[in-house]
Formats: sequence, C-alpha cells, structure tokens
Amino acid sequence: MNRLLVILSLILLMVVGYFLMINEVRGYGIIVLLLGTLVTILRRTYLGISPWWGGNLKDIPKYFRSP
Repeated sequence: MNRLLVILSLILLMVVGYFLMINEVRGYGIIVLLLGTLVTILRRTYLGISPWWGGNLKDIPKYFRSP
C-alpha cells in the first residue's frame, strides 16, 4: 500500500465518516475508528514493520519512507 493510496483511503474514510454522521448511523465513530485502524495495519504490513508491542524504535522512519 503506497503512500498515495494511504492518503486517498484516509480521505475516503473521512468522507464515509461524514456520510455516516449526516445519516445518524449509530456507532459511526467506532466504524470510522475500525476502518482507520485497518488502513494503518495494511500500511504497516506492506512496509514489513513489526507490531507496535514487539517493534524497535528504528522502525518508525520506515513508516514515512516512500515505497
């Protein structure tokens, strides 16, 4: 998942959240939070970064690197 795709998916996530908020869907905040977490997990998996609880701090710059 390259950087452009992550940015576009986060923008789409905001639009979906706004749409859910306007239509008064119950639990829209949780839905947006879960989808945002999914995007982050996919980005970390694509870059091959270890999980937060088992990773070193040296992995942090890898997240912002251009693929």
